[in-house]
Amino acid sequence: MIEFFLPLVVAICLFVSFSDFRYGRIPNYAVLALLLLGIVFQFLSGPPLVAFAYSVLYGLFSCLLLWFVGIWPAGDAKLFWALMFFFPPAYYLSHDLAMDLLFNSFVPIFLFMFFVILYRSKMDVLKEAIAYSLDPYKITMIAVILSGFVWFVSQIIALAGIPENYFVYIIILFAAFELLQKFFTFKTELAFLGFAVLRMVLDFKNVYTLSFVYDFALLMGIFVFFRFFILYLAFKVYTKEVKIEDLEPGVTLAEGIKKDGKEFKKADILEMSLVGFFFKRKEKYIHGLLELSEKDVKKIKKLKEKKKLEFDSVLVNQTQPFAFFIFCGYLLTLFCRGIFLKALM
Repeated sequence: MIEFFLPLVVAICLFVSFSDFRYGRIPNYAVLALLLLGIVFQFLSGPPLVAFAYSVLYGLFSCLLLWFVGIWPAGDAKLFWALMFFFPPAYYLSHDLAMDLLFNSFVPIFLFMFFVILYRSKMDVLKEAIAYSLDPYKITMIAVILSGFVWFVSQIIALAGIPENYFVYIIILFAAFELLQKFFTFKTELAFLGFAVLRMVLDFKNVYTLSFVYDFALLMGIFVFFRFFILYLAFKVYTKEVKIEDLEPGVTLAEGIKKDGKEFKKADILEMSLVGFFFKRKEKYIHGLLELSEKDVKKIKKLKEKKKLEFDSVLVNQTQPFAFFIFCGYLLTLFCRGIFLKALM
């Protein structure tokens, strides 16, 4: 039955992609129409209810999490979830469906952004990014966390029926490292070290193998590359100075404005732990850490009018239109029946 609905899905997604590219916005009415169409499709298809609910809720949790930590805007998260309703019934029997869609969407995005970033980056910025990524403390703690804590949590997740894969490992590693930055203490480091030692004792049959070394090096490389190297370059390439009087609702700041005593100062968000998004840091920042609301913009402009801000402009993130890549990720997942790299192999 998908062949009858697919032309409508393609038409709506192309319209959404054009709007995202041309105006930087995804119309809510288009996503709502897509979602309602998906509900009708599933009603007529009769999917396995338990597997369908699991995949859809897992997809909802994943896209909300990525939106909440600032990986993509709300419109892209809505589009991703709406497309979760347009798979044939048999697809929902795979517990990896949401992860497959994420993988097929983000790999093309990262490849595109990687080449754009490298093309725009100057040699001195590339050197700075390498030095930022290969900081000895970061590398050491990532290795300790990956070798023990990530394994421990993955075993618990596996008991819940979620299969182990590289994406799950990366998410756990990402969250653990952010928590370390947020709650940095010697006891925290010691706890992560304890998990690593425990792994060496309990899982020694797997640890001392070439396959473990390969997987360990691969995950380390992926995490350092995306979390530090690409993030640093993206911060340099995809930001621009905008005068305060030109700020508009919907933009995201690359440097926050927070109150320090009686003064207001700018703070680099690049080094801020993404866990801070969950805590919002309302006690420090005078605005939301996601998209600026109309209230945020008025507050910043009012402070400038009262001459309480000593700066005239702030760094703003330049948005990358993701809608087309999410649509491509959907098509790849649909036609390849999973991760497209496996189909290529």
